[in-house]
Amino acid sequence: MIRRPPRSTLSSSSAASDVYKRQVLDIEGQTVETELNKLHAAAMGSTAGTFSSTKLFDQNAPTIYLINPRKEKLMPGTNPVAPQDAEEEFTYRYRYAGAGASQVWLAKKKFVVADVAAGPMSLGAMNDHKGSASMLSIPRSADFHVQSGSVFTAKLVGLVRRVVQHMFIADIQHPTHETAEKIYIPLLVFRNHRQFDPLDKSSGDFQIDVAQIEKQVNKMLLPNQKAHVMAETLNVGDHVHVSMALARAVRDNTVLQVVPGHSKFYGSKESHYEMRYRRYLDSDIIRYEFNRSSHMLDSVGPEMSMLRKRKELWNFFHPMVPPVLDRNELHGHSRLTLSQGVRVLPVYVFSLLQLQHQLLIDQNSLVSSSQESIFVLQPEPNTVQMPNFIDKTRLSPPKQDSTTQQIVAGLMSGLGGLVPPTARWSPLHGREVHDWALAVGCQPWAPFSATPELSELASSMVLRNFILTNLNSAQHTVWKVLSRLDHFTHKYLYDPFAERAKGEIGFFLSLATDTSVSESPFPMHTVNALNAEMDKLRAKMQRIVELVEQSKLTQAYTPASSLVERARAFEVYAETELETAESALSCCSVEHRTSKVVDTHAVIYISGSAILVFSCVILMFRAGSQAPRRRRFG
Repeated sequence: MIRRPPRSTLSSSSAASDVYKRQVLDIEGQTVETELNKLHAAAMGSTAGTFSSTKLFDQNAPTIYLINPRKEKLMPGTNPVAPQDAEEEFTYRYRYAGAGASQVWLAKKKFVVADVAAGPMSLGAMNDHKGSASMLSIPRSADFHVQSGSVFTAKLVGLVRRVVQHMFIADIQHPTHETAEKIYIPLLVFRNHRQFDPLDKSSGDFQIDVAQIEKQVNKMLLPNQKAHVMAETLNVGDHVHVSMALARAVRDNTVLQVVPGHSKFYGSKESHYEMRYRRYLDSDIIRYEFNRSSHMLDSVGPEMSMLRKRKELWNFFHPMVPPVLDRNELHGHSRLTLSQGVRVLPVYVFSLLQLQHQLLIDQNSLVSSSQESIFVLQPEPNTVQMPNFIDKTRLSPPKQDSTTQQIVAGLMSGLGGLVPPTARWSPLHGREVHDWALAVGCQPWAPFSATPELSELASSMVLRNFILTNLNSAQHTVWKVLSRLDHFTHKYLYDPFAERAKGEIGFFLSLATDTSVSESPFPMHTVNALNAEMDKLRAKMQRIVELVEQSKLTQAYTPASSLVERARAFEVYAETELETAESALSCCSVEHRTSKVVDTHAVIYISGSAILVFSCVILMFRAGSQAPRRRRFG
């Protein structure tokens, strides 16, 4: 599809202005991905092809494909275009599932595509231009002769580094070390209207595809987990706690906004900014109101049949009310707890129509996720403007069928612990930074995506997060035990006059090998058991790290799943032995004395010499201060 771009910028002679005067060709990334999958399979040696005899890459490793196609071959039409004229005639960019516009996009397989012949293009956030994608941050082969080769190389290296940081070794949103075998995902849709039922197929574009959600959830699960997705539509007016939580979460924020009818991008002299109030929903307040309510859902009628059939769900939403009782018979019943190995992650969808103000969650999104709950907003169509832009044009409102996509994005963060590929925590800045050049592709995070599909890379990141979280938890547990052993060593076993005591915790290792040590508050079998268990934990951690470095996540899952339990068992055993040893030594006190005889005569001689030298210094100082001073005559 070829479209005519918007007007150019003020500087008509600049290179940026000339770029936006050209025709723009939008290429669908999914079409190109079909051919790249064949190349990827051949390079990995999984199919018969050009590279099948020599396997180039590891099949489990993520890959970056840098392509530079012949641009004159992409020009539609019968009129041929010379290679030197192709750059002046048109530009092209990639969309994925009809959304976004970028030179870089994430494929469904484990690879990322970067086209250096595409562009230039720009996309990002309107109120914060940090991290926006443009010709300044993405390399282009057409600029290789205009700029120096070192500049092109620096941009290319920077792009590869950002892809690795944001996609291949992405941050962890929430720790996923728990091993719940059964996961309940109740999807509760609260609506303030009766125009349509989002769970009914007759709703058309407003329908929430529960089957698609369940399909994508199965990609986020660990090998031993099983998820149950169930949905139900409720009226928000029937639940007072939900209505009050939404009312209390409405907040106003003052922002700078361009006066309607003018654009801040094209440099119009008449355009100016005004202070406007933007109303939004604060997800922290909604989550706080939901968590503090001991009886979240007021209605316990037939519409709650989904909860009555499953005791775990009822205990989660009605922790003080058994299923056989009414909500008014609340007194005298203790809180029920979920059974071990069961997790409930509720998804609340607020289908709100005919509102006086445009609402977003936390000012810039339609979804908010945490480990406890997920909130999704389904607004009225064509009413909500996302604060983002593509090629200096404000992004159009989200599609009506984007609610399913928002739910999957929330589950990826809440259930899988993933972060959007555009976000990363920067230790240098001390805050979250964004890179909008990586916002297009097979991923459900809005606003530059229109598919609820998860890529194979995202699925592998869920498993990687679980392994890394277990490694981190086990490491903290071991360091806690070592700290406890260090404290015990300093209190009872530290000898300040012995050279070998400088090793602190190394005492336990030397105790097991040094036969000259005859006295110890620990039996020898206890010392040997502590050393042996520490060696096993260290070897197991090293093996897991090696498998993760080789991208063998499936093989690393089995030892990582039992690592935390083994570290905790080691902590309990060490703590028990230390408490036993401390109780045995509680009647004693530790006193350090030197066994060397002090030479009294040497001490007297040294003290007398020091006093004599001090006296001489004092006398010399007084003699110098009493000397007569000479007068100067001018």
